[in-house]
Amino acid sequence: MSTRANVVIKNDKGEDLWLYKHHDGYVSYTGGELEFAFTFKRDVEASVEYLLENGFEVTEGEHGDIEYLYVIRNLGSNNIMISVYHYKWNGEKKEGKEIFCQSGQYKITWVKFALFVLSEKRVELEHNERYLKKELEELEFLQQDLPIKVIQ
Repeated sequence: MSTRANVVIKNDKGEDLWLYKHHDGYVSYTGGELEFAFTFKRDVEASVEYLLENGFEVTEGEHGDIEYLYVIRNLGSNNIMISVYHYKWNGEKKEGKEIFCQSGQYKITWVKFALFVLSEKRVELEHNERYLKKELEELEFLQQDLPIKVIQ
């Protein structure tokens, strides 16, 4: 199943631009895409153009089946706020929890966000390492009955 996400970019005039990402919406991927777009592109328009070229699409508002919502607010005077919400379904109801919120000077806030993304990537890598070790143990167990050597 895909991990869906919305991104809303709020400017200081009260206008919102909504983007939708159908897959890979988790922080370790989409968070990294956002961090790259907004720190290495020259302005918001170039950042949005990059995102649209890389799997995001413009939408009218929040989709009902998202797992992550990224909110980027322009606070004016070169200050922004970045918030990330993680949604889970509890029976019939979707429940959201804020997992990151930082505001301040533009570059400093994006650096703090990048550190958050890296910590999420570390958690994901640790999870993958545990899974692969378990798979390897199962293969080694199966190999006992087979005349095949598992190459590591």
